[in-house]
Amino acid sequence: MNLLGKMIVFDGMDRAGKTTALFSLSEHLIKEHKVKIITTDKLIGNRIPSLVGHYPDEVVYMLFWQAIRETELTQIQPVLDLGGIALVDRHYLSNLAYDWWEDLDSDFKHTMDILYLSRCMQPDMLFLFTIPFEKFVERDDGDTKLDRHLFEAIQSGYLWWARKLENDGVDIIYIDGSSPMDEVAARVLLEVTERL
Repeated sequence: MNLLGKMIVFDGMDRAGKTTALFSLSEHLIKEHKVKIITTDKLIGNRIPSLVGHYPDEVVYMLFWQAIRETELTQIQPVLDLGGIALVDRHYLSNLAYDWWEDLDSDFKHTMDILYLSRCMQPDMLFLFTIPFEKFVERDDGDTKLDRHLFEAIQSGYLWWARKLENDGVDIIYIDGSSPMDEVAARVLLEVTERL
């Protein structure tokens, strides 16, 4: 048995191709490795209205999501223990990007670094998918809820936290989701096979 025990996360904006790339990678890896796909997109959810602007209650809110995330991780650890590869569709970076609002206290990011990130399971690789707003709109499936301002604020949140995580040693690969999907899938496969 090849004892890899790798956790590979696909994160970033909707419609940037992360789920498509994840499944494409899975088809290649499953030939030689034990692979499990874990989807955690339901965990980002909506902000609790009663907590808006009420720092430090926002910290409680983030820890609430972390409790749910810990439950989800019970699906990941057994895969790693058996030397498999866990392909995770969204992880804590989405919590940070979506739940970081402009009305938060200025030291909220520092607080999350101490209270939240220290409790998160770190991936072996994290693919961060970005996409221009125009391409996001072009790929609209009729369910768009983000205007340009909110879209750019969330994507900026992803990039800010990604740089922070990168400085902390997390292996982050940035993917331009506006590229053709066959090119994206090929690049993801190359990046993963080079590291396994």
